[in-house]
Amino acid sequence: MTMQRRLSTVSATALMALMASTAQSASVFLDSNVFDDYLDVDSDNFFPRPALEVIRADCTELEPCTATLELFMDFRDTPTVGGGLDFSLSGPISGLVFTPSTFFLTETDAAFTGFGTALADGDLEIHFGSFSGLSGLNKLGDLTVTLDNLGAAAIAISINSTFGAFFPTSGIEPLSVELLGAELAVVPLPAAGWLLMSGLGMLAAYRRRVGQAEAC
Repeated sequence: MTMQRRLSTVSATALMALMASTAQSASVFLDSNVFDDYLDVDSDNFFPRPALEVIRADCTELEPCTATLELFMDFRDTPTVGGGLDFSLSGPISGLVFTPSTFFLTETDAAFTGFGTALADGDLEIHFGSFSGLSGLNKLGDLTVTLDNLGAAAIAISINSTFGAFFPTSGIEPLSVELLGAELAVVPLPAAGWLLMSGLGMLAAYRRRVGQAEAC
């Protein structure tokens, strides 16, 4: 049975590792709410760390199950003029869609920024840049996938071969950027969820019958 006929729980585990506070580092990572968790924390004390996120998707025959993760850049140590990212899916997920954030649309140079599948090495590429430099911890946008079935899945991030690595605003050596994708565990809703769905379905059918009777 496909995931289009059931409620599902998606456990999204961000693949993150602690970074030394004294290191000159940069990262691009996926998560559900890490930006909200750390928004008010002093930037010098921010460290991406392993986190378990749970997303509930409402699946019906007319509307497929989806899961959405947020995409962030962290270039607080060293500003960058930009580069390109590539995203590849594995497991029972498909249909990767990117929704850019306000930062992505307004703080980057339009001539060096975009996304799509034509120049992707995998399922999607996202590139962004600015000659004046991009820095800080910022949300780039949302990545949404369709959940096709039960099982383990993953979204991997790499450097796109067309748009290349990220470079600093000064210097000719590319930056070392930690690319942190996500793992998804698509599991069925507990039995109580099935009872709730059945009850809602029966209620909807009853309302339709009452409406038809009143119309007559």
